[in-house]
Amino acid sequence: MGETGVGPCSEIHLIWGEACNKQGEPGHVCRVNGDCRRFIELWNLVFIQYNHTADGRLEPLPHAC
Repeated sequence: MGETGVGPCSEIHLIWGEACNKQGEPGHVCRVNGDCRRFIELWNLVFIQYNHTADGRLEPLPHAC
């Protein structure tokens, strides 16, 4: 997401079994949003609900989901 919009999200990931292309590299750990191809993000639906201001406040948007 960008720096200003935040809210709840729903993610769907596929797990390709043992299809890690970095298996055996020192320090590598397979994980969601990691750097190997074992886990693939199929869907990421974000419901923008707040404006995140530069000073860190969350302001509700006028038409939230």
